Amino acid sequence: MDIITSFYHRIKMPTTKRPSSTFNNSKQKQKKTDGEMDQFPDAFTGKSLFIKMIKQCGVVLMNGESPNIIKQDQTIFLKEFLKVIKRHEEYPEIVDDIIEGIKKYAEDEQRFVRMMLTTNTLDDENVGSAPTAVQDSVIRLMLKTQPLQSSVAHMLVKKLENYKEASSLQLGRDSFSSQHETINVPQLILNQLRWLDVIDDVESIATSLLDAASDMSYQSACAIVTSLPEIVGDDLHSKVALRLKELIVSNVELTIAILDTLCCLNCSDTTMDDVKQTIFASLHTVKIEELPVVVKYLLQTMNTHNAERSISCLRNHLTFSPIALSQSSQSSQSNRKEASEESSIRLTAEAILYAAQYQPFVADIWIKILKNIQEDEFTSTDLVCLLLLCSNCNSTHKKSAMSLMKSKCSSGTLSDDLILMTFKECSHVLIPYFSTVADLAAQFVGSNSSNLQHFGSVLYSTSFAYLDNYCRQEVIGCLIEHVGSFCVTEADTALTILRNLAVDNLSLLIPFTLFIRGLLDHIDRLTCYQIRLVYEVLSRLAFDKSTTRAPTIEDELHMLIRKQLTHTSTKFRCIGIIGAVNMLCILGRMENCDESGYKTAISILNLLEENTIQDNRIRAYYLDELSYIFTKNFDSRLSKRCFKIFHKEMNENFLNGKDMLRKTHDPNTKAMFAISENDADKSIPIFHSVQACDYRQALLCPLLKVLEETNNADISESSSFAFGPVVLHSALDVKSFKLYGLTEQKMILNSLFVALNWFREQISMFSKTASSFCHALIRINNIIQLEKILETLVPAIHKYSPPVAILDFSFSTPAPLETSSVSTQEEVDMSTSAQSADDTSVSTVKKTSKSSKKTEVAFHVRSLKSQYFRELDTSALQLLQIAMGEEMFDLNVNINTDSEKENQLFPSQLVYLLQELKSKVCYKLQEKKISPFSATPTHVGFEKLDRINASEFGKSACRLLPHLCNHLESISTPLQGDEIEDFEFEKSNILIDCYERLIEVILHIISWKGIKSDPKMLRSILYSISRRISTDVSEDSSMEHLLKTTFSYLKNFENTVTKTSLYSAANLTKLLFVIKNFENDNDIKEELNSDINSFTLTMLKTEWSSTSGQASNASGKRNEMLGLILRYNLQTSKDVMTTIGHFVDEGLCKLGQSDMEDFIYPCFTRSNVHVLYACLFEILTDEIGKIPGIKSKHDESESIELLLKWNDAMKVVGVVIRLLRDFKHKSNILTSLKYGRILIESFIKTGMTTCEKMFPLYQDDVISILKHLQITTRQLQHLTCHSKVVKDVSFAKQVPPLKKCLETLLFRVKGMLALHNCQEAFWLGNLKNRNIQGEEILSQISQQDNSDDDSASVANEYPDMSYSESY
Repeated sequence: MDIITSFYHRIKMPTTKRPSSTFNNSKQKQKKTDGEMDQFPDAFTGKSLFIKMIKQCGVVLMNGESPNIIKQDQTIFLKEFLKVIKRHEEYPEIVDDIIEGIKKYAEDEQRFVRMMLTTNTLDDENVGSAPTAVQDSVIRLMLKTQPLQSSVAHMLVKKLENYKEASSLQLGRDSFSSQHETINVPQLILNQLRWLDVIDDVESIATSLLDAASDMSYQSACAIVTSLPEIVGDDLHSKVALRLKELIVSNVELTIAILDTLCCLNCSDTTMDDVKQTIFASLHTVKIEELPVVVKYLLQTMNTHNAERSISCLRNHLTFSPIALSQSSQSSQSNRKEASEESSIRLTAEAILYAAQYQPFVADIWIKILKNIQEDEFTSTDLVCLLLLCSNCNSTHKKSAMSLMKSKCSSGTLSDDLILMTFKECSHVLIPYFSTVADLAAQFVGSNSSNLQHFGSVLYSTSFAYLDNYCRQEVIGCLIEHVGSFCVTEADTALTILRNLAVDNLSLLIPFTLFIRGLLDHIDRLTCYQIRLVYEVLSRLAFDKSTTRAPTIEDELHMLIRKQLTHTSTKFRCIGIIGAVNMLCILGRMENCDESGYKTAISILNLLEENTIQDNRIRAYYLDELSYIFTKNFDSRLSKRCFKIFHKEMNENFLNGKDMLRKTHDPNTKAMFAISENDADKSIPIFHSVQACDYRQALLCPLLKVLEETNNADISESSSFAFGPVVLHSALDVKSFKLYGLTEQKMILNSLFVALNWFREQISMFSKTASSFCHALIRINNIIQLEKILETLVPAIHKYSPPVAILDFSFSTPAPLETSSVSTQEEVDMSTSAQSADDTSVSTVKKTSKSSKKTEVAFHVRSLKSQYFRELDTSALQLLQIAMGEEMFDLNVNINTDSEKENQLFPSQLVYLLQELKSKVCYKLQEKKISPFSATPTHVGFEKLDRINASEFGKSACRLLPHLCNHLESISTPLQGDEIEDFEFEKSNILIDCYERLIEVILHIISWKGIKSDPKMLRSILYSISRRISTDVSEDSSMEHLLKTTFSYLKNFENTVTKTSLYSAANLTKLLFVIKNFENDNDIKEELNSDINSFTLTMLKTEWSSTSGQASNASGKRNEMLGLILRYNLQTSKDVMTTIGHFVDEGLCKLGQSDMEDFIYPCFTRSNVHVLYACLFEILTDEIGKIPGIKSKHDESESIELLLKWNDAMKVVGVVIRLLRDFKHKSNILTSLKYGRILIESFIKTGMTTCEKMFPLYQDDVISILKHLQITTRQLQHLTCHSKVVKDVSFAKQVPPLKKCLETLLFRVKGMLALHNCQEAFWLGNLKNRNIQGEEILSQISQQDNSDDDSASVANEYPDMSYSESY
């Protein structure tokens, strides 16, 4: 086309400057005689009839390089030429002779091409002036002549077939130009056929063109395809579209040209759907360069009817990975080609985004499809599409997409591997939309959900690793902004991300050192954990030799830390210790510790020694920080040097000092808790250290800890410290304790807490080698004894504050303990962070005993916050591998002195270890709801655990599952028999406690989301559990078999759990549900659902005992567990509506009666009926919301089934809402107001549509539904009136939306009846204000009218169609 246009411009020249070589005689007047050869010496002199006729009418065909001449306007020529043909005596036979003449003349390619080029108009005074200097070509003039048109057109198609390969013709110079002109012949032929007013045989011509296209070259075929809309008429568009569909299959390269043509065709929806299906089928073969056009066409031609199916097909074939696409299209791997592919993929993403912005239904349906994708089917392409939808400028769709993103993240669908693969393969797509990624990451990092925070962390990390430098700089800026928010959890997460970047991508982080260095200006406003992270990042940038060091930062760190260590403030000295220890950690690595690095490390170590030796608390803080850096790759020279220093310090302070002499002469102290009698003379003077009032006792545990770490856990060197007894005050009973003054009493208690933490530190040391497990168990027994002593002594002092075991300036001094009496049965967690991680951790329900009323203590030691206790190393959890002894229930066995039992685990020891395991698992593996402005940092008490990767810790916890199952089986044995009835209260309680904690810990471990993302780990866990009851399982067994066997194993504890507590039953139910969710087969899921349903039904029919000394909130937690079991029962039922009806009849209705002899659910009483009421109403509302609306494709049976569902649902709702008169609890009223509105909204949305369409055929059934609904709406109206009377603020926000829904329902019903000429069946009046009981409110007596009477008369007159309501 560009060539032809160029030719047009070439010949369109002003007449005044026209060369005289061609028309040198044009201004002379001549007569029209045979002497015209003198005027046109280059004229063609053929004698064919065609030549003579067109010459007679004014067209002169030229030889050589001159254009053809037309002497008059082409309209006049066409009229004269048609007249000459039709008046010829041999017409119509003459037409064949003319066509033969045309073909013969066109045999020469040069002449043929000249016939298709425009003709020049002759500038002659004797000839009428033409409108333009150039006019249509000779061929086009022939095509406009009706008798010749068909033959000439077919001749052109045959000529076109001769140019199968791309062909062009170079024309020589002519009189108008000195340049050669290159003509695309196939394109020129097609131009002759375009935009003709009428084509007689157009269908045949189009068919011939399409047939020719299949054999032509790519360029020629594209020209044929794109010219079709300008050749064929609208009536043939559908046929052409179907032929193009076939051409797509046979020649994929023409896809773009065909799509361009289809956009210009006016076809039916059916035809376009067929074409789209063909395009979808060939989408995987489309080249990357063509993909944006294909996607844009598919999205722009989409409508609401086929959008869901089209988007699903597009999703199945779409990918944003250039590697995968280039392989499929066999494209070059050169850099230039790769850049072109990435550009094409970006254009594809833009096409999707624009479609979502300007076609709202596309965004809605795409979000719906992504929402319904299963976890294992979610791909990188889906994640990219979800991010694109989050970039939508439409706020509604953007909000929906972000909500879906949160949902997918919380469910575990967006795994770390998926995000990593997406950013790695699709970084070229995500770079333009980094602002959206950054906004999402910032929002998630600031969230109070640990799962969302982790997702935001992964977004930041992967963006930094795989996007460009601009994005990296923005990531660093965002992270520093998070730190500057000074929100504890948000800053923790941001600095953790920064630390991970320094570990994994240090070379990429170095250019941004100056940004990170700015954090030092605000270091005093950060917590200890955050300061550690800042200094670790800066130390890596300054000292890591694996990459280029950051400039100037090394000297700046040295100066800053020296200033902080010599500061007078304790806080800044601690900050300096953190910085110096982190520098020492990086320098002490074997790859960094060359001669210069070693000298620098020694200078830092000497600096620390000089500035911490004077203050014991600062010294203890330094020792604790130092103990974390001794890893396997730490330089051995530094480790040995540290060991010698601290071993000497330990001897001087606690073995050979003044306290050693004082302890032998003090009659009020005694040595106790020795591991063996051989070490009785190697006692640790704890009480005397406390008595010295110089905080020397603070050094005891840190010294042992650092000695253990520097000596690689070899306890032989520390045996003199670890095995010996401790020297404590002898006044350890209440009577003797009260004889001393307040100061001495606090010293005694402080020494007991120091001894307790001393034993905890020894447990961490002994548990690292299996040969020392027995010593660790002895120390656990010692701790249990100390806890009992403390629980009796602490109440004697008002507002006592225990000594803090972990010095941390991040939080204020803890408030003194309140020692008000509480029940011994109250169960609390040792870690506040573990409490926040698991809100369902509640007080356990113990066996009823008369002796429980007499046992009360001031508080539980384990209820204290974690800052009062030394952190147990994760190696201590290996003690759970020890089996429980056969005589563990023999109370005459002394677990402290009987040497035969020292390698056996006892229930009290098991409870202690399980509590530690639970707190660590909840902190590290479970999702936590984090308070962003918590007063106490969540990391306090978990400093060691923070240095362990969650995946690593999760795998070690999973390896404990077989041992936990062993303990569960051992505990279940006595609980299943009748001997449990003969146990003492304390003994039975500890068994129940063990059972509860075992179930709970197993639940927390198996529900860790890392298991589902690792199929190998999941298979290993299922195999280790299933082989305990089945011998036919192996590691190669199918997942279905392993899962079903594991499920059966856990369900076997059904008989045992009924002997324990409701809390155990709820956790076991959740555990079964988690196991079921590992299965993807719906049939197996249904089978497991049936088992869960029968299990929960058994739990609901069990009468659960409770103790009289429970905490005040224990009943609320008990009700929560009861509601959880009931919900699982309803959710796993095959027919939920029938099950709800059963619980209404056998539960709610029976509780409303005075006679309850045949009541089958003893766990429900009138005091907790609100739990049953709320659960039933909630599940009922959910089920009603799932009833689909009627559709045109539904047959009569399906429509009737929908009506029956609505009728049954309205019956159940009516019964439930009427029972509110018997249970007028405030929570029940709130439940009715809340779920009543949702129920009415669901009915208006789908139920009314069904009723409106079915009313003409099933009038009685529809009226029946409305009658049952009327019972509900009247009672809801009474509730709104009741809320006004009681004036309860909690009801206020529920009433207005409920009344609006009731009003909408009224007018929908009235409209439906009016549409079907049943107006007399509906009468709108005013109901009297009544209370819940249906009694008229007295304030309305003066406003009585006949509204209710009239309504009643209408109902009587039309008994089957009455529906009245209040406004």
